[in-house]
Amino acid sequence: MKINNYYKQYLIKLLKIPQSSNQIRTLFSPTDFNKELIYSIDKARFRIYMVLLYFDCDRSGRLILDTLYKAKKNRYNLDIVIIVDLNRAKRNRFGNNNTVTNIDWYYYIAQINSDIEIPIYGIPISNREYLGVFHLKGFVIDDKVIYSGANINDIYLEKLNYYRYDRYRIIKNKLLANTLVYYIKQYLLTAKAINRLNNVNNKKIIINNICTLRRTLRTANYHYLGNINYNKLSIIPLVGLGKHNLLNKTIYHLIYSAQKRIILCTPYFNIPNILFNSIVDILNLGITVEIIVSDKIANDFYVPNKEDSNFHMTNIIPYLYEINLRNIMIKLQSYINHGDLIIKIWKNQYNSFHMKGIWVDNDWFMLTSNNFNVRSWQLDLENALLVYDPQQFLTKENNMELNSINNHTKLIKHYSDIQIIADYPIKIRNLINKIRKINFDKIIKFLI
Repeated sequence: MKINNYYKQYLIKLLKIPQSSNQIRTLFSPTDFNKELIYSIDKARFRIYMVLLYFDCDRSGRLILDTLYKAKKNRYNLDIVIIVDLNRAKRNRFGNNNTVTNIDWYYYIAQINSDIEIPIYGIPISNREYLGVFHLKGFVIDDKVIYSGANINDIYLEKLNYYRYDRYRIIKNKLLANTLVYYIKQYLLTAKAINRLNNVNNKKIIINNICTLRRTLRTANYHYLGNINYNKLSIIPLVGLGKHNLLNKTIYHLIYSAQKRIILCTPYFNIPNILFNSIVDILNLGITVEIIVSDKIANDFYVPNKEDSNFHMTNIIPYLYEINLRNIMIKLQSYINHGDLIIKIWKNQYNSFHMKGIWVDNDWFMLTSNNFNVRSWQLDLENALLVYDPQQFLTKENNMELNSINNHTKLIKHYSDIQIIADYPIKIRNLINKIRKINFDKIIKFLI
């Protein structure tokens, strides 16, 4: 198909980093991810760079930070840097009434380990969390990249009776690791807006510094000596902030490049119009589209009992995503009836779902922090690893990962199988109806 070939050529011409197939592997559980992370930190020889949305003060967070301090104590020249979102670090989880924040904890641990230097930095992508967050993912340990959407806390590392399911790839690649670290050093650590969080001299947030950082990051990309003509297993690192960034452009071309089948996985169903239109276009070309989304119960904002005094505005978010899904299914029901569009919902008791990624035919797949929702597309700083596998070395492993995801998915064949607003708890129903009357739901849709 001519249209597909045009977009595929765009992908082919991206700079690629060669990757050995025996140096990339997949983990299939939060427990295995936890073990790999602790093992890798313990064995690190010269560097550990961790970028993530948040690093929480709970049992898992304390264990990981303690492991980092022990590693630094044993190898004093070990270069350790942790970067989190500044605004997120200033608060606890919604519904948590603890007055001690993550920043307080970082500072406390730094004081009792005053002879060991491990900087923890906060990056403000905006002056308010709802206007954009630092959403880069990936840990670089020596020449190994541990790429996952997971943050550090008990739920992501399965230290409670429930877990948050994510993707976990372990990639040994010196050039890739150097590329990610170079971006951190060039664009983040040098920014005036960056704030050392475990230091008593925390800087006051200056709006102009944040604006300067956002302008810089809108055009900043990963820099590396790649190969355009390389036609074997390879990786393309991508990063982006703002609607017209390179990552968004590549996702758009990736969808249109499909020849037979595309699978899209997201925990938060709020697809931007540009992606919705591209999905409709490729459905009209006869290409199968499979979308795997979180059930509202598997959403990390879901709280089982909404009728108590702990009700919070964020409790409606899973329901808004479900409303979005139902509305899209109404529009595309004919494609579902013909089997061209496949909708699956993930749910496993009260565990939550944090998977995001794209698989196109058997040649391309993307690991990403991007949720394919409106705020990821426009407000947050996101990154991704696009893997090109023309010889399909990783097809078996990819299928194993998809089978692991599908173990807890349910096929939804009709929009009527999804609850309507009248079925929701009273508080949720009343709040949704109120915000709809004043059209505030359109504003919320832009922010979730």
